[in-house]
Amino acid sequence: MAEGEIYSATYSNVPVYELKLGADHVMRRRSDDWVNATHILKIAGFDKPSRTRILEKDVQRGVHEKIQGGYGKYQGTWIPLPEGRVLAEKNNCLHKIRKIFDFVPGDRSPPPAPKHTTAASSRPKVPKNPNPPRKVQPSGGYYPAIENHYDSINTHYNENGSYEEVTPETSSMMADDELMHLSQHTIGSRKRKRDPEPDAASLMEQEFIAYGDSLLDYFETWGDGPKMSPPIPPEGMPLDRPIEDQGNTALHWACSMGDVEVARDLIQRGANPGVPNMLTGETPLIRAVLFTNNFDRRTFPRLLNLLQNTIIDRDNHGATVFHHIAELGRSRRKLNPARYYAEVLINKLLEGGTAMLHAALTLQDQNHDTAVLCAVRNKCLRLAQLLLTHVPEAGDMPNLNGDTANDIMRTMSSQHQSLEPPPSSPLAPGMDELSFKVDYDSKNAQKAVNMSNAAATMRNKMNEVLGRISSFHEAESKEKDLQLNEAQATLSDMEAQRHRIRQETYALMARAPNDNELHSLRASYSQKLRQHESLLEQKDHSALQAQVLAQDQQTPSHLFRDSNNDALSQEEMKAAIPWARELHSQQHKRRQLIQETAQNMGDVGASERIGKLRKLVSMATGIQEDNLDDMSAELLESLDPAHTPLENGPRTPPMQRAAVS
Repeated sequence: MAEGEIYSATYSNVPVYELKLGADHVMRRRSDDWVNATHILKIAGFDKPSRTRILEKDVQRGVHEKIQGGYGKYQGTWIPLPEGRVLAEKNNCLHKIRKIFDFVPGDRSPPPAPKHTTAASSRPKVPKNPNPPRKVQPSGGYYPAIENHYDSINTHYNENGSYEEVTPETSSMMADDELMHLSQHTIGSRKRKRDPEPDAASLMEQEFIAYGDSLLDYFETWGDGPKMSPPIPPEGMPLDRPIEDQGNTALHWACSMGDVEVARDLIQRGANPGVPNMLTGETPLIRAVLFTNNFDRRTFPRLLNLLQNTIIDRDNHGATVFHHIAELGRSRRKLNPARYYAEVLINKLLEGGTAMLHAALTLQDQNHDTAVLCAVRNKCLRLAQLLLTHVPEAGDMPNLNGDTANDIMRTMSSQHQSLEPPPSSPLAPGMDELSFKVDYDSKNAQKAVNMSNAAATMRNKMNEVLGRISSFHEAESKEKDLQLNEAQATLSDMEAQRHRIRQETYALMARAPNDNELHSLRASYSQKLRQHESLLEQKDHSALQAQVLAQDQQTPSHLFRDSNNDALSQEEMKAAIPWARELHSQQHKRRQLIQETAQNMGDVGASERIGKLRKLVSMATGIQEDNLDDMSAELLESLDPAHTPLENGPRTPPMQRAAVS
């Protein structure tokens, strides 16, 4: 597909114009010229949490249509073309997608878009023999260009301070860019495996393709709307087979997304908990710690119970899960997730004894780096301190360059040490600064000569220890300051939202009628309802009389007993009893139907208006519509300190609540 060219396509039976820009695209519906606002924000470079906030705050308050489910590329929030142009201009991406706005449909339709990547005919076959990992130099870590790779990953996690540009938002779901770069070691698009000859594919192969696509779509749309049920793998399907070109299986995806239920179901169906991915040999447990979904959702302990037998497994570079946790802490915003993963793993290993923990933390990768050394090299001092507390021996294990974790920490400590401070006492009378310095230096030199070797050694060690303590304290102090700043910013944002919700609630309360008006309206409503029932009763009675009269005219006259004044006999009375009962039952049903008809005719149009008001209150307060009636009194109390609790529940008339429900 050519860059920046407009194509015609159809998604979910909806014809659209599609502008392709690299891995992204923008769609415009052919029927009404509406554009996809979600696509525009993706082009602008916003991650998923930022897009959600912008859509809820700016876009979805106006005219819009939200499409959820169905085909992944078509779904999103759709808005009219002029509003889309304003949104693109506001977010500085109009120059990139101007073609989709300026395009004027003519007699000839744009060329059709090439077959979509989810079509079975474009799926490349899974390579049977994957290429072995590239060899790297020992000094470069256990995979190449790790700094560039981590800079390319979207980082928006629950930690303070960062060496790279990141967005401050947090999210339990991966952003779309992270979905495109899910692999730790490869930066490329997430194309799914396709067979070039779909006719030759077996039924099992087609089922596997459909399952892989459904599972990836399920994870990509996770959190966009109501929670959907994950797809069920077909019986007999090879669960350890990759579902995309990074070589990750369904279990790798479930673990990295923090979906414990899907992971448990796959393992129960026979998936291998320690299956390595095809590209770098990473296990599902390693994939789980490369992202912060398990930290945000606090699902890592439950996931670890499923994968505990794979804790000491390594990838193709000899790195364990602790090595990857140390690399995760390279970003200052991921220090909290890194420490969380490490603490959970350590507690799980200690359940089997200290020997297992000692073995895990002393394992070295192909460069002979321990996890502690990686943590220190990445300046994750608190993480390194946590690991050294349990296994101090790991700090003295050298790598291929002869470096140890303790050596690096001593070097860092020496860099923080300063020269001996100048004296704080005032200069003696008649002594200038130069003579004071000479006298001060001579005294220090004399002290150094008289100092014993043991005292000098002790002083050096004390300086070293104090320097390390100072380094740890300084790093921790900076982290605390950053945490405090973020907490204050979050508090300010929450206060602003609370003030806005209170103002909106007061506006809604001001529009509500008072108690006297409510009583008057209820009485008037009841009176009108009774009058309506009476009119319906009269109308129905007239219709019945007309039907009886018509029936009597068709009945022979000798069948009537009008001329016979004798009382009914016993047999005639017994024969008439069932007919009398049936008549009474039908009359009772007729009265009920009249009452229901009057009620429904009175409620026509009311439920729609009340539903809109309830939705408005729900959006302003964040409370689900089903819980508004039960929480209305508490909501009024929380927003108005002088408000007294309502003893009889909400003020909504009972008939209106019935219409809403």
